Amino acid sequence: MEFETVIYEKNDGVAIIKFNRPESLNAISPELLRDTRAALADAKQDASIRAIILTGEGNRSFIAGGDIKLMEKMSLMEFKDFCMEIQKVTTDVREVRKPVIGAINGWAMGGGAEVACICDWRIASENAKFAFPEPRVGLTNTSGVCQNLSRIVGLGKAMEMLCSGVTIDAQEAYRIGMVNKVVSQEKLMEEALKSANEVKKCSPVAVRIAKETTNACIDIDMNSCLFYEVEAITVAKASDDCAEGLNAFVQKRRPAWSGK
Repeated sequence: MEFETVIYEKNDGVAIIKFNRPESLNAISPELLRDTRAALADAKQDASIRAIILTGEGNRSFIAGGDIKLMEKMSLMEFKDFCMEIQKVTTDVREVRKPVIGAINGWAMGGGAEVACICDWRIASENAKFAFPEPRVGLTNTSGVCQNLSRIVGLGKAMEMLCSGVTIDAQEAYRIGMVNKVVSQEKLMEEALKSANEVKKCSPVAVRIAKETTNACIDIDMNSCLFYEVEAITVAKASDDCAEGLNAFVQKRRPAWSGK
């Protein structure tokens, strides 16, 4: 598949979506949202894809925020529609049923930092920078980051970042738990693919249920979470993958997952 603003690749069970608007450091445009959603939809329905990596083309920018030049010209309703399209990407990532790994390769500013927070986990290059500078231009945030960021880094740090627009580097992002790992720019995709390959060792059914259950249990009380978890693991136990996994363990061999 070919797109105008993203590069979409499939590599041995891993889908790689690269934001590609070099003239604007990969800033978010309606076309980039459209292409990203289409690539995610393809990865979702492709049973051979086990994990998805989001990254930026080049070594300067993941996503440098919303395209200010485009946003300035939008009417109020056009701007609202634009923000709602950003939120649809949040829903797509949540519902894709496969882990989405953010490989943050430079500037992740505003909407770019929000897209990073949408990912299930994040690996950053040493030159990555994160900020939510919207208040400095009279705006606030969308994409669910007011909830996502506070869950990732805690309420106090989220408040500081969202209310002050302060920029942090990759090491500070790692210190506060915003990213899982920091590596050199040269090793970023290698590390992201390594993480994706760990996912590939697992049952597709179990991974899907684990992602769905974790997302669901964030929003409910503990008693409901315990109930949800036992229902989920019972569904997993009924799968062909579970039968194969248990049998492979007993026979001391690698499981041959069917994804059923």
